[in-house]
Amino acid sequence: MLVRGIERNAALVDTVRRMAVDLDVARDVVFLAEDLTTCQLPEPPEVVMSLHACDTATDEALARAVEWGSRAILCAPCCQHELQRQIEGGGPMRAVLRHGILRERLADLLTDTFRAQILRILGYRVSVVEFVTFEATARNLMLRAEAGVKPGMPQAVSEYLELRDLWRVKPFLETRLAARLEPFLRTTA
Repeated sequence: MLVRGIERNAALVDTVRRMAVDLDVARDVVFLAEDLTTCQLPEPPEVVMSLHACDTATDEALARAVEWGSRAILCAPCCQHELQRQIEGGGPMRAVLRHGILRERLADLLTDTFRAQILRILGYRVSVVEFVTFEATARNLMLRAEAGVKPGMPQAVSEYLELRDLWRVKPFLETRLAARLEPFLRTTA
């Protein structure tokens, strides 16, 4: 099995390529200095793993995995600032959104919830798990997704739309995968 690492930072790719040679795995572990958004692979990967890709880079990894038709996705998200900028709230939500750290944590949870729901809508079984202890890192959630369920399940769609409409936001992953989501989201509009 060939493992490919995709990273746009060429200096980092040079470093990990040397490590692969030192570890005698360079034939089986290949690193590409490319942008994931435009990267072309000779065959689609069966498994996509993304560890602590900041902000919308996590969404890009999820989107590419869906586009490639990957069988499994393992994703440990990092910071999620994109949704923080969209969240508005009056009434009782003002108290949560007034404080930066609470706003940030709420946006993190909502973003990962939206990501999980979008994957569910697109035919993946999804679980959100703690993959390391909180003492190791505060960013310890992992989205595990496995293809194999019918896309567009009504419950997944309605849960997603209700949550999105409650917060009056449009997650980046919805925009990124708009063409794939549109048939399912428009049927309930």
